[in-house]
Amino acid sequence: MNYSHFQHRHNFAAWCAARAVQRKFAKTPILKEALEKSGVVEFINQNEENPISQAEFDKLHADWCGAIIECWKNKNVDGASYGRAAKLIAVYIRF
Repeated sequence: MNYSHFQHRHNFAAWCAARAVQRKFAKTPILKEALEKSGVVEFINQNEENPISQAEFDKLHADWCGAIIECWKNKNVDGASYGRAAKLIAVYIRF
């Protein structure tokens, strides 16, 4: 597998996002996995240059948060919440 610029940005952004939400919560690999399984990473990789409406983003954001929470529950992570999922996404997409 080639190590692309997107992969580098993804790894850094996932680490930053994980650090922002992990205080007494979960380890970075679990938080990164949740991001990757949510669909947000794939969406950004494929649509970085394609603008979407606020309504479309709101729907995607709710779906991503739900998928992140589900991943955390499957990993038996205590304290999973919409707020933590939203913060993980917010910090991730800044990069």
